[in-house]
Amino acid sequence: MKKVALIGGWDALVDLVTDLGYELYLYYFDNDSYSEPYLNRCSLAVKMPSENREALLTTVSSHHKKYHYDLIYSHKELLQETTSFISETLGVNGLNQQAVKLFRNKFEFRKLLENLGDYTVRWAKVDSQAQVSQFLNNIKGPIIVKPYDGMGSRRIRKLTENDNLNIPDNLDITNGSLFIAEEYIAGKEYSAEFISIDGKHHLVGITSKTTSESPYFFEISHTFPASLPAGMLTEVCSAISAMLTQAKYDYGASHTEFKLNDSRVVLIESHTRVAGDKIPILIKESCGYDIIRENLQTLLRESSQAPPNNQFWQPTSIVYFYGEGGTLSQDTFLDTIKNECGEKLLLLKFDYNVGDLLPETVSSSTRYGFVIITNTNSELLSNIIHLFNLSEHLHPS
Repeated sequence: MKKVALIGGWDALVDLVTDLGYELYLYYFDNDSYSEPYLNRCSLAVKMPSENREALLTTVSSHHKKYHYDLIYSHKELLQETTSFISETLGVNGLNQQAVKLFRNKFEFRKLLENLGDYTVRWAKVDSQAQVSQFLNNIKGPIIVKPYDGMGSRRIRKLTENDNLNIPDNLDITNGSLFIAEEYIAGKEYSAEFISIDGKHHLVGITSKTTSESPYFFEISHTFPASLPAGMLTEVCSAISAMLTQAKYDYGASHTEFKLNDSRVVLIESHTRVAGDKIPILIKESCGYDIIRENLQTLLRESSQAPPNNQFWQPTSIVYFYGEGGTLSQDTFLDTIKNECGEKLLLLKFDYNVGDLLPETVSSSTRYGFVIITNTNSELLSNIIHLFNLSEHLHPS
């Protein structure tokens, strides 16, 4: 029986590992909210006092000597570098540490892309507002500034030449902090979901996305699968496959964000994990492919399935609630959404009540809930997407 050591929490993986009949050894932390029934499904559940690498290595190593793990893994992006270090140190299956580091560190990621052709943008490492201003002068156009190891749309800012004399204080750039400044590229934004099996990179599908406007750029909606302009799919697959090969990412799922700028493919960032934002649910509803399961099977070197042909897939969308923050004055928008979607409404999650104080949405973690819609189309989405901006229903407190 295969033995899986999971570092950090994700309920879907606990269910999957145990449902497949594998033994699960869970290492979790204060910010992992596991109930007793979940912990009881584990062969071993250890609550760690911290995410310290050496402490984790010592604990996991001692257990590995006793139990002989077949996989050491974490879905949590913030823990993947530590987890891949532990798995490679112990000689156990896991994520490729080189790929994890390359994709987490946006400086190294940009250097990687520079070796592949015209898939990148002009960029600079910045640690002060003066360096941001200098980069703006060099680019002569809008730029994006974000933490070099950030994720989830956190602390992303778009700046223009008009900002050059007054870089916003909330950019939070101080000496000693590391940010990356990138040339802003206009164009429709997508993500590509891949599964790599023994060095062969298989496209699962393309996800289209809608993001908020400047300054935060958090995701408002995703639709899977999305079609690309004629001739662009081959170019996208070629670019991402070359990137994954260069990073030596031979096993596991990946999630790569990109833009199409006229006929040019521009890679934004990539991640050594399945997509977040409930995109795996969209994939499974659309075509029946369980990318979470196949990722696990691939990492275990078990028999895994390449994605099916997409001829009969039905588009599935997720749309998120967001707003400028304040006290919720009414919730009739929920009934309107239900009526507009009808039988296409698969799931609606909104856990606030009238009178509750909602935070301002500044990243994916401060959105208010979501709706998943099956067999969707662009007309339906365009008719309802304005209903998810709740700012008019939020009164300043």
